Amino acid sequence: MPSDSMDDIELKNIQLQFPSARSLSRDDSTAQEEVVETDRGNVVVAIQGSRNKPAILTYHDLGLNYISNFQAFF
Repeated sequence: MPSDSMDDIELKNIQLQFPSARSLSRDDSTAQEEVVETDRGNVVVAIQGSRNKPAILTYHDLGLNYISNFQAFF
């Protein structure tokens, strides 16, 4: 009969993984900012990673930017 309790599980090979250091500074060289002109005005776009791969388009919340809103998520 299967046990519903998790008491039998041993976590012998668990290793901690710490995320890389994060900063709210725009001095980070992993993202490149470009200004895109539209009919409604200029939009600042942050590009990170390879342009040859599919893109993930994100919209940040009011009063935030791509660094302060999505850094912890990505």
